[in-house]
Amino acid sequence: MNKKLVYLGIAFIMLFSLAGLTACGKEDLKLDEELKSRIEQDYLKQFGHEFYYSEFYGTYGESSVFFVLGADLMIKDITISGVRFYGTSGWTILVWNSGNFYDLEEIDKIFESGILTQSNLKKIGRIHAKTNKS
Repeated sequence: MNKKLVYLGIAFIMLFSLAGLTACGKEDLKLDEELKSRIEQDYLKQFGHEFYYSEFYGTYGESSVFFVLGADLMIKDITISGVRFYGTSGWTILVWNSGNFYDLEEIDKIFESGILTQSNLKKIGRIHAKTNKS
């Protein structure tokens, strides 16, 4: 077999393998429009005003997680179950599950209810750090 053909074949295999790994590593953080509408309606019912969020941090099982920017300019630096969350202005991370919203800082209640896992929390922390460059 021709050496050039072998090298070309190896190069293609490496290229497609690398492309596959890159695709697998990307976060797919798109919120389905139907689910988004349901969450917005639930928020309106629970809080009495429209739901505004800065970032969508993904869906984990039956739960969706959102970064909500606050109005104050206070630096917020907290550790939740060993995962650091930092931001330069007031913020909250809300978790929606079955029509209800939870503040991520209520992690014991969230874990006990099976809404999120420690693994989910670590992934949310990585997304938060990347988004907030902390």
